[in-house]
Amino acid sequence: GAIHKRPVGGYVNDGRPLQWRLMLAGLALAGVVIAVVICGVSLVAGQALEPFVLQVSPNLVGRSLYAIIAIALLLLASAAEELVFRGWLLKHTAAYIRNPIVLMALNGVLFAAIHLDPNLDAFLFRAAMGAGLTWMALRLGGIELGVGAHAANNVVIVLLLRPITVQPEGAHPFSVGVVASAVAMLAGLIGIAELWMRWPALRRWTGLSAPAAAA
Repeated sequence: GAIHKRPVGGYVNDGRPLQWRLMLAGLALAGVVIAVVICGVSLVAGQALEPFVLQVSPNLVGRSLYAIIAIALLLLASAAEELVFRGWLLKHTAAYIRNPIVLMALNGVLFAAIHLDPNLDAFLFRAAMGAGLTWMALRLGGIELGVGAHAANNVVIVLLLRPITVQPEGAHPFSVGVVASAVAMLAGLIGIAELWMRWPALRRWTGLSAPAAAA
């Protein structure tokens, strides 16, 4: 921002005040959807889902503290990633590329590549997630809803599946199930964005008076 003489807030949206309601709504809505999908997949696969948040401590206080810390940290981390990829990077690439599909693909691939994950299925999942979040930013004219949705994905994972860790994931066999999840993630993020823009009550509640252009 300093190099381009642009306030950091200019990378958050198209100039309106920060929409906290939009961010928290994205966290809640996407969190419920992703949690339901994970539970449904476990049920179909016949696997017992043992939420990690119930294993991290023997009492309610410890579990609640873990959940609060996880939500706070992952919301900040997601905001940082969204600011870079769907804020700064998207604004610069959109100055040269007008096709939203190309922008989604480019942003998604770069977002997946920066994680340096050796697994192809994980790369495809993150690329699909990045593409969906790009559509969300283009459609709503800002990254607030995407920050919430991005954080929701990470929070649900650390509450239900595995703990917070800074260790990189090791190589594993290619999983078709992860690819199916990537398609569901892309469709889900696009669906949430479209729901928000097409439901007048939601737009009014979060201060979005009119749909943004797709590109």
